Amino acid sequence: MTHRQILKALRRGDDKGVIAVRHEVSVQTVTRALRNEPGLASQRKLAIQKRDQARARADWDAALRRWPTMQQKELRRHVGSAFSWLYRHDRDWLMNHQPIDPLRIRLSPRVDRDGRDTALAAAVRRVACELAAGGVAMPIPLWRITQALPDLKAKLGALDRLPLTHEALRQIARRRPRKEGLKLL
Repeated sequence: MTHRQILKALRRGDDKGVIAVRHEVSVQTVTRALRNEPGLASQRKLAIQKRDQARARADWDAALRRWPTMQQKELRRHVGSAFSWLYRHDRDWLMNHQPIDPLRIRLSPRVDRDGRDTALAAAVRRVACELAAGGVAMPIPLWRITQALPDLKAKLGALDRLPLTHEALRQIARRRPRKEGLKLL
């Protein structure tokens, strides 16, 4: 009867020393039972992991409820062991259970990329017309367009996401010489 109880306690993930004291046997006897039973070590390891996971999740949730306005860095000072365990073993759950950071809440709506692309392409064409009316020969050097339209310079690296602007520049602008390294158009 004692042997079955020892195996049952090992399957639950109980500590070997506690099992030995409870059943009045040596730790070596408990270890021998663990080694001799096929599959018991993996069952015990899984039970320990589930118990540790439940404890870490409960500690992290309790901290979030207790300090709802506290940021992650401060929470880690209070429940650092739970955070560490979750970060190493249950990161997906941890990332879905983070405190709300008021500094990261977006106050403005998301960027309308299509609208921005349309407006930027129209601005490129307008600037090209103005430069051509001022006597600049077509095709217009890219540096002249970016000089007249400073917002464009920051977006040159993302022309793959701005197809209308890219097409407008391709039609209007002249490439820089290769030695300067611009390969966008």
